[in-house]
Amino acid sequence: MVYTPDGGGGAFTDQELLDMFDAEIISCEHPEPIENSFVISGLAVISETSMLVMILFGILTTVACVLLVKKEEGVEYKVLDAVGIILNLVIALLALPFMTLIVWLLQAFSGDTSILPQFHLCVPAVTIFAIAASISLRRLGRSKLGFFVQFAGP
Repeated sequence: MVYTPDGGGGAFTDQELLDMFDAEIISCEHPEPIENSFVISGLAVISETSMLVMILFGILTTVACVLLVKKEEGVEYKVLDAVGIILNLVIALLALPFMTLIVWLLQAFSGDTSILPQFHLCVPAVTIFAIAASISLRRLGRSKLGFFVQFAGP
């Protein structure tokens, strides 16, 4: 069976043309079509390893903010800034490891691989990025915004 560019088809019997291309028609039966089982969800499955990599990037970002964002001239720290610094340390040293452990255990003992329950894996990374933003905002003189943004993760 031969199909032409205009979509028609027909039996092909010209032996001379077959010999020219060293071709042989064995069969013209068609197999059953394959059923498509591929589902596009738009989001990939997040793993515990991805969570740890996001936390690592968050820590590196926080270190970069501490080293590269300089305190602007004329900015004086107030009581709100001191409380913010203390809360940054408490969140980073106490809450972040605890949250990371809880989130990791939830994922390890949960069999659900759908997208919605996996968003909790982003909570530790969002927390550390919020701390980096809080440090930067405080150094730029935005005390109130710097204070409240640190609570974005927890």
